[in-house]
Amino acid sequence: MAEELQAFLNRIQQQGIQSGEEEARNIVEQARQEAELILRRARAESQEILRQAEKEAEKLVVNGKESLRLAARDTLLSLRHELQDRMQALFRQFAGDALSPKEIAAIIAEIIHKYHAAGNENLQIEALLDPERCEALESALLAHLGEKMKTARISPVPGISGGFQLRIEGEDIIYDFTDEALAEALKIFLNPKLTALLKV
Repeated sequence: MAEELQAFLNRIQQQGIQSGEEEARNIVEQARQEAELILRRARAESQEILRQAEKEAEKLVVNGKESLRLAARDTLLSLRHELQDRMQALFRQFAGDALSPKEIAAIIAEIIHKYHAAGNENLQIEALLDPERCEALESALLAHLGEKMKTARISPVPGISGGFQLRIEGEDIIYDFTDEALAEALKIFLNPKLTALLKV
């Protein structure tokens, strides 16, 4: 009886050990599977994070290049406008300096001579210019025209700073030779060349 009891106890102990070992194996296997799953997820997440980081870096590079391109374009446009403004100011100054009362008188006298030569001796021409230069123009015109001076009239216009405008009797057009108009005309020729130099 004691032997049977001992055998029974040994069998229970053996079954307990086997059961414990099997449970331990199951726990270890389950832990291994969970560890593999966690590792796979971590790898997938790290690859996704890496992909996102690469995408962001690429976007930053593209945006940086575009920002640089736009900044360069804006700088060139700004430079072009600045150069145009400065050239316009120089043209105005040049036109104003070049068209002194003496030169204006020579131009008006030439126009009057041409009209008279064409048989329009009674034609009236009115010169519009800066009030401060009217007297000097009248003296210069008198020297050029003499008796024909009666066909020319000089009118002061406060808004004209340099150059002059011409109004011919019977015509609705005012011929504009002011420094502003001449500078604008010169600008038309300058712009394409300036634009070619500063291609954006």
